[in-house]
Amino acid sequence: MYRFFDQPQLNTSKNSLTSSELIVFKNKDNRWKKCKNVNREILLNLVRSIGPDFRTKLPSVSINCSQNQFIDPLISDALISLQHQIFPLYLRVELTTNKSINRQINALVAQAENYRQHGIQISIDGADQITNLHVLMPLLEQTREIKFMIHKDTNPQLIKFWQIVTRKKHLRYIVYNVSTREENNILYNFTIPFRQGTYYGLGHELSM
Repeated sequence: MYRFFDQPQLNTSKNSLTSSELIVFKNKDNRWKKCKNVNREILLNLVRSIGPDFRTKLPSVSINCSQNQFIDPLISDALISLQHQIFPLYLRVELTTNKSINRQINALVAQAENYRQHGIQISIDGADQITNLHVLMPLLEQTREIKFMIHKDTNPQLIKFWQIVTRKKHLRYIVYNVSTREENNILYNFTIPFRQGTYYGLGHELSM
């Protein structure tokens, strides 16, 4: 059994919640565990299962997609339908990039524009894995947000690098996977207010 769990994103400078990410969890042996890989059918079924009564006090929610899922016609149709269904809430699609982005960049840019025409915002997830910023540049023009995953071995200068990029491009910069006080303190040192992770809350099962 699979379900969306609603994990908050917060702005520490205002001590407020700004959005939330719908993360896929699997129930195994009566315990919910976050899925590392979500296939096409699971994601499609979960998106379609969100009912018309879905509401949140936050202005937006986000759903993560792989590159192939981002440009998949059935998934994109389901996400667009969801945006129309939940309006005036905004849906943000988080695109997790991988090494094949160079081969798919034109299709990704075209699909990002399609999403934007329907009021869907675009986020680039996993900036910490991006090694060629030049390849990503065409997609940044369609993007509202960059997400960076922090972990115990993260080079702080890489966090700073993406902070500089997002400031130049006037993008929101959110660091996620924050799980310890030490990681939280690093973000205070860099004055990065937008954060997400188990350090701030595990999230709750989304009622379908």
